[in-house]
Amino acid sequence: MGDHYHRWVEYTDELFNNDILKKKSLPPYLVNLYGLMILKKLNRDDLFKVNREQRSLYKIVVHVRLLQNLQNWFETSRFSYQEIEDTCNQLFEIIYVDIQNALGYLPSPMPFSYDPICEKLRLDVRELLFLEGAFKHDILQIYWNLWNYLFTRPKLRNEELDFAEKTAKKGTMDSSWQFAYMFQLFLAGRVEESLALLKNIGNHSISYILLFMDHYFAKENWNGFTKLAQFLIEHLKDYLDTISYSTKKTFFYSIDEEFHQFAKETGRYDLYEQLLIAMYPFTTRELSSFYFERKEYRKLIEFVQLSNFSYLSNDILRTIQKEEPQYLLPYYHRKIEMAIQQKNRQNYKEAVRYLKKLRTIYKKLKKEEKWEVYFEQLLQKTKRLRAFQEECQRGKLINVENETV
Repeated sequence: MGDHYHRWVEYTDELFNNDILKKKSLPPYLVNLYGLMILKKLNRDDLFKVNREQRSLYKIVVHVRLLQNLQNWFETSRFSYQEIEDTCNQLFEIIYVDIQNALGYLPSPMPFSYDPICEKLRLDVRELLFLEGAFKHDILQIYWNLWNYLFTRPKLRNEELDFAEKTAKKGTMDSSWQFAYMFQLFLAGRVEESLALLKNIGNHSISYILLFMDHYFAKENWNGFTKLAQFLIEHLKDYLDTISYSTKKTFFYSIDEEFHQFAKETGRYDLYEQLLIAMYPFTTRELSSFYFERKEYRKLIEFVQLSNFSYLSNDILRTIQKEEPQYLLPYYHRKIEMAIQQKNRQNYKEAVRYLKKLRTIYKKLKKEEKWEVYFEQLLQKTKRLRAFQEECQRGKLINVENETV
């Protein structure tokens, strides 16, 4: 199969040369367009009569080779990396997805006939890291995915670990080879060293731990996931300080589902709660749902009071009133105060509705005297608000039989 490799990469190089290199001074948007056309041609695996066993490997090889050609073009072009990323994002996204899909269809176990091609392919993959420039994050993710799913032979991984360590020592702390070394340490089972290196690289790179969490989650390695979760929570605040508002939202939604499932599997709801608190205010609804589902009504009401999250559904309020009504007392007291402060009749009517609910709870708790004292003080405090007093009368809170006031 070694000959196959050379034919595949030569064909990729030929397409790139004819469709892009021969067209001088192309702007990035045309590189994106011609790159998509090259992908269509490469995906016609019938060109080499690729059999089912080889099909996924063929797609990985030609996509990696195309990436290598693109990176070379980016490096020598007069355009900034930001311009290139803005205009060629569609092309890179499709390449990334195509490689992911191909990895998902690799035969298991991997046939030994793959070994000669993998020996050569890993050198092209290394070259992607040396060509450090545009789409650095995407390239690193592709590197990780290939070593996680394709290059699984111990011999290859040991050699790559040694190579990555030596290369990382020669570069800066933010070079791609620092990340590659971190990945290889993790795959070698040296998790503590991998996390220590991630910490040294800097808070702005903490999100790479999500790759490791995905790895453990897929294998249901909950002990490993716990260690990573604790590390993430410990460094989360510093990481969030380095990213934009929109990135924070995206980051949370990328980890929420796995974290929640992890908590269900292990009972480590404390870690999930810490994550939700650390990610506030992006987790307002998730936190309120979490406390409600866990029947932690006191925490739910405290959170609502502190966060100014004003909405609790009627179903939630009814459930709490049925099971733990005492926790609703501060909630309704605050609602009443806020409604009265608006000083208009519509809000006064709203305040009366809350007062009725509050009175019901006091009665249920057999604390009618506290209700009477509270309501008398409220009427005294609002005696100049004639419209509010009128609404209390209409609501039969004043001069109602068996009521003190």
